Amino acid sequence: MKQTLIVLIGLVVVPGLALAKVTVEPVTPQRLHKLYTGLLLQGDKLWATTQRSINDNNHRIEVYSQDGKRLLGSAVLPHMADSLAAFGPDVVIAVGRHQIDREKAIDHEAEKKKFAELEDTAEIFDPVTNPISEEALAAYYDELKSGSHSFYSVVRFVNGKIELKTAEFPISILAEFFAGTPERMYFQDVSDGVFSWVNGKETFLKGHVVAPGRMTLLGDSLYVLSRGTLNDPFDKNLVHFDLKTQVATKLFPEGTTVLGGLAVLEGGKRVVVTEAVAKKAHVFDASTNKLEQSIATQGLPEASAQYGRCLVVLTAKPRQLSFYDFKNGFRKIDQWDFDKLINVDFEAPRFAAVDESAGRIFVESSFFGNHSLSGIISVQNKGEKSPCVAN
Repeated sequence: MKQTLIVLIGLVVVPGLALAKVTVEPVTPQRLHKLYTGLLLQGDKLWATTQRSINDNNHRIEVYSQDGKRLLGSAVLPHMADSLAAFGPDVVIAVGRHQIDREKAIDHEAEKKKFAELEDTAEIFDPVTNPISEEALAAYYDELKSGSHSFYSVVRFVNGKIELKTAEFPISILAEFFAGTPERMYFQDVSDGVFSWVNGKETFLKGHVVAPGRMTLLGDSLYVLSRGTLNDPFDKNLVHFDLKTQVATKLFPEGTTVLGGLAVLEGGKRVVVTEAVAKKAHVFDASTNKLEQSIATQGLPEASAQYGRCLVVLTAKPRQLSFYDFKNGFRKIDQWDFDKLINVDFEAPRFAAVDESAGRIFVESSFFGNHSLSGIISVQNKGEKSPCVAN
């Protein structure tokens, strides 16, 4: 039987800020050598993905009850899950790579020499004094692809069992993220841009985005996080694709540091992205693609989502959930502080899944280090109903 730890706290009084009595319960054990990589609440099921570990040589997808208290099923994935997304009612899609033996993939002396030179370059790489050349970057992506093969799996939970169907991409594509529906499927390639996928064939969009990452589809608009180049730490961006014209537009004119936490508010009226280094959550009006507001956060923002009439932002250092009322100028009206309630080594909360009906938010730490713990917890407000969902 799983041991449950529950701790109640009262937050420090801040004028105009609600007081939350928060409990924390483990959904999974917190482990050193099992890396959780994805988290999604879809319908009445909580889904999670893990990478192979010392104790389990398989990548897995797991499904839990809506409250996270019962493991309903677990199945082996034939590939890593770099991302996990909704794919219709009670259906999810996992996208990721499967490593290929490098010596088998690179069987020409010229290719081996090129990679050896690239490794030497990487050892002395500095973005200012010794930037990596475009040729070396191209070689890096070529080698990365030669050592990996990308797949996606469509997963259902039917009659108490997990069912999955897996498809593979051409060897030239290294895909990690999905956006869309079964009728409109979009993926990214780590170096070559964004492509649609129809009947097992890829068609790349004409607009360009550098090192595309996480994506979301809203009507004929596709929003893509650009992870930029290794040479410039300030060239990350949020890119908007107009799918009718295939024009790609950077929404931050000057660029930013690393972005994450891509989320949609009010059914697609707003798009949110977090910037951890700057300690900000940026809100864009999806009708104009103009920056509406940049919200300063107390900690390092890692993820965001909608909770009632609020934008909820998950931060690390300190580990807490902050709630901003988007009906009232994104004023902060609630805070769930769980920093002192969990192991200090649960140090990299990266994903959040909201169960608004139960006043519960699941948090996943996915960092894999010498002392860092990976796992999933449930954070719940046991006091008065949050003002974000109060009538």
